[in-house]
Amino acid sequence: DCWARLGDLRAALGQFNRAIEALQRAVALQPQQAGWWGNLGASQLDHGQLESAIASFRESLRLSADQPGIHYNLGAALTHLGQLDEALASYRQALALRPEFAEAWLNLGSLHSQRREYDLAMRAAEEALRLRPAYPEAMNNLGQALAALERHDEAIARYRAALGITPDYPEAHSNLAASLVYRAQLHEAANHARRAFQRQPPFWPAANNLGNALIRLGEIGEAIAVLAAVPADSPNHDTAQDNLLLALNYDPAQTPETIAAAHRRWGGRIRRSATAAPRREHRRLRIGYLSPDFSSHSVAFFIEPVLRHHDREHFEIAAYADLAGADDVTRRLQGQVEHWRAVHALDDRSLTALIRDDEIDILVDLAGHLRSNRLRVFAERAAPIQATYLGYPNTTGLESMDFCITDDILDPPGSETLYTEKLLRLPTGFACYQPPADAPAVAPPPAIANGYITFGSFHTLAKINAAVVERWSSLLQRLPDARLRLQTFGLSDPSVREKIRNAFAAHGIAPGRIDMHPESSLLDYLRAHGQVDIGLDTLPWSGHTTTCHALWMGVPTITLAGNRHAGRLGASALQSARLSDLVARDHNDWLVRAQTLAGDVASLESSRSTQRERMLSSALCDGAGFVRTLEAVYRSCFMPLN
Repeated sequence: DCWARLGDLRAALGQFNRAIEALQRAVALQPQQAGWWGNLGASQLDHGQLESAIASFRESLRLSADQPGIHYNLGAALTHLGQLDEALASYRQALALRPEFAEAWLNLGSLHSQRREYDLAMRAAEEALRLRPAYPEAMNNLGQALAALERHDEAIARYRAALGITPDYPEAHSNLAASLVYRAQLHEAANHARRAFQRQPPFWPAANNLGNALIRLGEIGEAIAVLAAVPADSPNHDTAQDNLLLALNYDPAQTPETIAAAHRRWGGRIRRSATAAPRREHRRLRIGYLSPDFSSHSVAFFIEPVLRHHDREHFEIAAYADLAGADDVTRRLQGQVEHWRAVHALDDRSLTALIRDDEIDILVDLAGHLRSNRLRVFAERAAPIQATYLGYPNTTGLESMDFCITDDILDPPGSETLYTEKLLRLPTGFACYQPPADAPAVAPPPAIANGYITFGSFHTLAKINAAVVERWSSLLQRLPDARLRLQTFGLSDPSVREKIRNAFAAHGIAPGRIDMHPESSLLDYLRAHGQVDIGLDTLPWSGHTTTCHALWMGVPTITLAGNRHAGRLGASALQSARLSDLVARDHNDWLVRAQTLAGDVASLESSRSTQRERMLSSALCDGAGFVRTLEAVYRSCFMPLN
């Protein structure tokens, strides 16, 4: 009894190693004491001895099963080891014995979130709050579940409520930052993430949300510094690495070689499967597309014609949709494939098993290092042939990714050294564009009514760097009556607008010449092109979807071909649309082409009225022809295995 009391005192003082020694003496002397075994397990759990803790908890429960606290602690230990099914059973047993156990409801909700069971997570957090209304941890958990279900306004309210009770709550500050980004409140998001991150020691999960907010703000250098600092043993290291690689693509200071090297380093750290998915013989080649963006997302404008035009006699198509919710685009895409797999609730191991069970021949990644990617499924060799396509403008860095689908504009000869994948160049351009079905009619050039040229950009703030501002300012200086319209995510934030005005003012451009508008619905975004005469592209990451949308709305977009895949997306789209005269060789050439266009309003009006017909007759919108080419490429990359 004295050894047991001594162990409890040591544990209360945080001396867990000495507590374990004392409690082990106690249970050796009286092994039938269930409570002592439970206390020993608790100290082992606090000291990180998870396997030993589980053994002690199980011995305690063998002696006396009706102990909700021990079931609860066993659930915590099992969760730390990733044994989620067993942990779930333990929490449920604790609640069966004590339904008013608020902490068990809290942990059960966290566990459901880990299992991507967000509706169940939400209900568990709500039950914890019913039992304990002023429970900031439960408010935070409820916010996380709501955010995962993309109910960000409700999530923000829960996080703010948690901070109202515990102002210095790092998890709530960090999670609030993540949801504020979705609501375009970027500076506030960065401030909350900084408050959590700048604790001592740093709250590392906040680094990822801070980095994401900074990328959205266009503060790429600071984002890279924050994300690169996340240690390898941090639980959010993997996501931070994805965001870091993404940020490198926006940074003009990075060379293609340094970016490629960073991706290779990432790929070298990813565990590889010892065995690849076996090659099966099928009557039709089975193609699987894996994406979190089968919804109202830019990817949909290019993947929908692919799914629609696949030759069903020779190809069998499956879509693996990693979506929290569905929209009208999702439902339309679902009707374009034979096999629709909703996989958001599956972890990487389960998803890999599903793809192998489906006997997919070629698995195509559509996300790269973008949000919610599943590159670790590709590292596990879920399919015998694997390719990356469309969503991400760089190598994945994975040796297990066999191919990257591209074209010779995006990746001219010599680009092979920048990829771990083999390059498959499509001869007619790497993508096919499906125009929005409900796009408004093309409006005449606004210069006719205004008497001056309006340039426009609908690019994300991350692309509008100092060099881009300088380039655009040089054009505005030569055309003193011209204006610039910016419309994008984040421009509802007054501090963001002020920052942009100051950036142009530094080059002598009066604030009144820069019109800024926040992100809008797709219909209003397309309609806003009626206020733009000429579109301006960005570097080092140029526009692709934005260029295609602008062309469909009759707006010519001038691009300057960059030195990497990301910087040549606009050039690829314009080449496919037979508009290579809009692709400049260098800055001076870009200025001349932009001024020439601006000086001929009659030509702008004429080309605008016929632009859609010319696009529809070009390779850029030839869905059937594009897919025949893509299918030939699929056959060629699978042929060596026959």
